[in-house]
Amino acid sequence: MRTAMDQWQLKTGEFIRERNGRFAVDGHGCSIAAVAGTDLFHDPAGAPPVDNAPGIRFGLGRGPVLFSALVKPQFSKTFDAGTFTVRTAAGA
Repeated sequence: MRTAMDQWQLKTGEFIRERNGRFAVDGHGCSIAAVAGTDLFHDPAGAPPVDNAPGIRFGLGRGPVLFSALVKPQFSKTFDAGTFTVRTAAGA
């Protein structure tokens, strides 16, 4: 049986684009706060994608996985957003 969120996996994770966010890991999970000007956008018109949002990358091992997230965006300008995005190794 797994323990609360397999914290060892979060602690061994790799923060990506650290300069674009603030990260915290504690006994309940992790939090990431992006700084102003970050984006994760793929233009349907074909312009080059923008992907400078901060994140954390970690291995999951084998077997079933359960994720949960509490996303609390602070909308202050047009197009501000908050998201929980999961990518596979092929889509990283």
